Amino acid sequence: MLQLHSYLKIVSVVGLICLLSDQVTPAEAADVAKWIPDDANSLVIVDADRLFNSALGKKEGWGKPKAADFAGRPVLLTPNTLRLVRAGSLNFDTMEAPSQVALLSVRKSPTLETIAKNEKGYVESVGNTRTAWSPRGAYAVNLDTGIVGVVFPANRQYLSRWMKQRHGQASTYLVKALTEFDTTKLCASIVFDLDDALAASHLEHALGHLKCLADKKSDLKAIAASLESVRGVKLGITITDKAAGKLVIDFNGSPASLQAIAKPLVIEVIAELGYELDDMETWKQTVGNTSITLEGDLSRSGLMRLSSLCEAPHLALDESGRDADQADSGDPKLYATQSHYKSVQALLDDLTGKKKETFGQAGKWCEQYAQRIDRLPIVNVDDDMLKYSANVSGMLRDMGLTMRGVGIRTASRQADVYGSGVTYNYRGQRLITQEASATQAAIKTQERSAGAMDARQIRQQIDNETAAIRKVMAQRYKIEF
Repeated sequence: MLQLHSYLKIVSVVGLICLLSDQVTPAEAADVAKWIPDDANSLVIVDADRLFNSALGKKEGWGKPKAADFAGRPVLLTPNTLRLVRAGSLNFDTMEAPSQVALLSVRKSPTLETIAKNEKGYVESVGNTRTAWSPRGAYAVNLDTGIVGVVFPANRQYLSRWMKQRHGQASTYLVKALTEFDTTKLCASIVFDLDDALAASHLEHALGHLKCLADKKSDLKAIAASLESVRGVKLGITITDKAAGKLVIDFNGSPASLQAIAKPLVIEVIAELGYELDDMETWKQTVGNTSITLEGDLSRSGLMRLSSLCEAPHLALDESGRDADQADSGDPKLYATQSHYKSVQALLDDLTGKKKETFGQAGKWCEQYAQRIDRLPIVNVDDDMLKYSANVSGMLRDMGLTMRGVGIRTASRQADVYGSGVTYNYRGQRLITQEASATQAAIKTQERSAGAMDARQIRQQIDNETAAIRKVMAQRYKIEF
């Protein structure tokens, strides 16, 4: 079932590569593409001009380098950054990419010493490459003129092998999407190469477990064959005075057998994987000769949740100091600290404001938002505030594990009951006894109650630490936080 889930989960995973630029030209795209790892299967392209100069972007000040509301921006960029490319080889069974590469096109190439100083790290050599290490779990290295490479997590062996490999062999599906992006009106385009990623033999069995296909048992073989022929997936985001999304699933063959179930299939599997987006319920579906399209509006929360999956280490790259969030009052430490605190609170508010989520879904978002907190700007931020935000992200990860564990523990305990509570009818069909069914329901209630209690305790701990840091900061800076 993992392969089917993997195929549809990529619809919501928006962040294995991001490209932000003043204007993407074919030549510039080629410069970036040659550094994309050859085994990469994911790409996201974002146009900075279209994003920041959109009506919504201007209204909310996304392009202002010293805006305090970092958490309210779709992406976190330093003023020195023109583009960002983030690449990784995603395992579609586990939905993990052990090591990833971010490629930043910058106005002025910083020295490694500058990066190390701003990040409170150090400069060292990995293989034959000089690199700056950041304690936030990343290595930075100067590549071509105006391009900085960032490897994260800080895997020395991966960095060394990536620098030594022969580049320019990335997927044609990804490269084509990169070079064609500038002919569109999209602010962002997320692309996944899925060629040969799915097997019909595995999919047919997995499909039978989905609610949306409960009355399609006789069609499972044809549906599985259609899914096996998937070529890739592209999610485009357009922003004017509001945000809109367009999901295109490309096939090598005809997707006609999916016409009646494509939308509910995508929504159900995404929800099971913990990345539910309520916005998709209202999206319109269109089936073409070799593609399926879903499109519609994105709410602010939907846009922010998608962007939480796009985060890369927010390294301070500009030696002029423009990357630091400075205060108009002349107190950069106060301003940066207060901004950092407000960003953490904004992310916590958005996370807890989501309704109708399962424990698995809530757990996934806890982990994603913990990552986003980790990647907030740290230049000039008070050390005690940094300790607070690190504690919060750690507690969110604990909460995520707790909530996701509810389903795992429930399934494990219910499986034991199922094994001992099965009978057979005269046709030889397995039937679960009424007593076993009642026991399974009780187990589900018990585990959900325990999970909810644990999550409430962690959230209470976060609230307590928030109250404590507010008091410390207010006393230290003589201003309300």
